[in-house]
Amino acid sequence: MKLPCLSIIVLAHLLLGPLSVNALGATLDSSVTSLHHGSCDINNGETNCTNIIPSPAKLHSGHSSHGMPILNMTDLEPQQRLFWEQYDTTTYWSIANDHKVMLYLHTFSLIISVMALYPISIMLSITKSPFYIPVLTTHLIVMLFSLLAFFIYEPSTPAYLYPNNAYTKMSIILFFVTIVHYVAAIVKSLSEWVIAAGTHDIVFDDDNSDTIHSISSAHDDLDIDNLEPVTGQPFETKYQNQLMANIMANKWVNSTVCSFGYLSTLVFSLFNPLLFIYHVIFVFTGVAWSFRIGMGNQVFNVLAHFIKGGVFFLFGLLTWARFIGAWADKGWAWNLNPNDETQSDEEDIGNDYEGTKIKINKKLTMEFIECFLIFFYGSTNIFMEHMANTNGAWSVKDLQHASIAFMFLGGGLAGLLCESQVVSRFLPNKKHAISFNPFGAFVIFWTGILMSQHEQEIPTSTIIHSQWGNLLATAAVFRLFTYTLLYLKPPTNAEPTRPFTEAIVSFCLIAGGLVFIQSNTETVLGMVYRGIDGMFTLNVTVGATALLMSWQFVVFAIKGWSERS
Repeated sequence: MKLPCLSIIVLAHLLLGPLSVNALGATLDSSVTSLHHGSCDINNGETNCTNIIPSPAKLHSGHSSHGMPILNMTDLEPQQRLFWEQYDTTTYWSIANDHKVMLYLHTFSLIISVMALYPISIMLSITKSPFYIPVLTTHLIVMLFSLLAFFIYEPSTPAYLYPNNAYTKMSIILFFVTIVHYVAAIVKSLSEWVIAAGTHDIVFDDDNSDTIHSISSAHDDLDIDNLEPVTGQPFETKYQNQLMANIMANKWVNSTVCSFGYLSTLVFSLFNPLLFIYHVIFVFTGVAWSFRIGMGNQVFNVLAHFIKGGVFFLFGLLTWARFIGAWADKGWAWNLNPNDETQSDEEDIGNDYEGTKIKINKKLTMEFIECFLIFFYGSTNIFMEHMANTNGAWSVKDLQHASIAFMFLGGGLAGLLCESQVVSRFLPNKKHAISFNPFGAFVIFWTGILMSQHEQEIPTSTIIHSQWGNLLATAAVFRLFTYTLLYLKPPTNAEPTRPFTEAIVSFCLIAGGLVFIQSNTETVLGMVYRGIDGMFTLNVTVGATALLMSWQFVVFAIKGWSERS
């Protein structure tokens, strides 16, 4: 996980170094529409213009940098040269600072904590491995060190660089949430250990006296010496039991575990998965902060690309996890749900097999979750597409985006109706072993097709939009191939089937999400300024995606090893 994330940081450093502080007070649309010719004089390499609004866009036709920094080009129009000469290239990486090493320490330790230690700890928590608490403790130490380095570096920087930024606030939140999550994990583990020990009396010595104390129980007294596991148990399990017994021998710890065991389980169950998502958001926000993008009115454009691209990125990670075999116990690994009731093969269940019993999925399906998220996005995003406009009016681009939101709304609703058990009672419905709901793939496909044809003011931006649009459309097509394969040969048991088409779906979603994020206006401006074309970002993203998927496979392999051992 470290390698792909480092690749992303390097890519961002190359692309986002020269970012505009205030986008010159106007969006690209308003710049182009209000641009008019004036007079310009070039003296000593500087352009002096009157009655010209700076803009990176060309009035008559697009331009290509051909790998050349933009200011080295001789065919720039006056408004373009004026724009790029006023372009602010200051970032947190480029400024001189005596505490600069703290920024690098913060970044490096954050990558280790978020990309390596915490994902492994999640896998070990699922298997209840004795290595879970040591790994989580290491994660806590590294994360707190990373945040401490940030808290040392950030006050030493000028306040005007990024006033009122979200990253500082999110760092404070992460500091407390990480500690709360760790405490909840410790209390939960101790509580589960007590239950696993049979809720016996736990005997301990009082340091202040020779009296033996115990917690009342319905069972016989359980002395620490009697907690030794049977011969043949792993050393780490023996050590864990002895350590737990010694910890629980403390009266204060014992009382805390008994009082807050249930609450800690609830807090842990909530924080454990959500903290991973928060980490992803935190990393992306940190990239935006360090390169000073999303300031002023540009925040809406950056948020739109980061949120939407981040959703596809996480969706790709989830899809890859399903391919590996995650959530097989819920029937989400392209398998039969082991919790569903068994039906006879005489029922109308579609492609069944003689002499077998097919489980019909009546539980919550992944298709239902996908369609609900699509519906929720469409219903909440319709009236947010024109927020970046300074006058609040609806432009043609706003209407284009709103129409896509309507597609999400309608497609998501149709998918929910297909999954509804209420609707299936009133309509003829041929049951299948798994859900064949095409509306999630339908929405993603048309999103990719429409956005790949979305003309932008800057040719490089058009190319990048076309890249992630084609990636999303490809993912949708291969999802339909998955449905075709499983329709022709449905699963017959609860083992993950791992259709090979889903590996391609995962790759396209992860890469498409990352390219989506990079297609925001300020990142594209950074690329144009340095003469970097769209193929550079695609090449780096494809390589980073492959490394990321490989690391995710390793993380799940660690989970499998923990289960077997």
